[in-house]
Amino acid sequence: MKLARSALPLLAALLASPAVAQTYTPRPVLAPNPFSPGSAVYSWHYICPTNNPDGTCRFSILAASYAGNNVADVQAVLAYQTVGLQQIPFYYFRITFMGNRKPDLLMIQANAAVSFAAHGMAQDTDTGPIAS
Repeated sequence: MKLARSALPLLAALLASPAVAQTYTPRPVLAPNPFSPGSAVYSWHYICPTNNPDGTCRFSILAASYAGNNVADVQAVLAYQTVGLQQIPFYYFRITFMGNRKPDLLMIQANAAVSFAAHGMAQDTDTGPIAS
């Protein structure tokens, strides 16, 4: 079964609202891209613009029953991995909480659209398609 590559990023982008007033936040160090060329097709990057540990910045992934408060930074990547003869879409999430240097890492096999929500977070400028 082939999924339309353009539909999945669009759905997730619509569900995660980037319209948040931006204040100064130190820019986090992005993780290097561990994917083979051409396999990663879209990347999302969210940061907490306030850096207040009051629960303002939250991130949740409905398909994984995952939710977290006081989130400082989220990187999500949609990548296609070869399994046998098929290209299977996977979502990889790297979620860093305020005051914690070690991120949570999640991977979800996407048999359908995966929805996630970034509450109180701003979408960073490096969000978008990944060049091959």
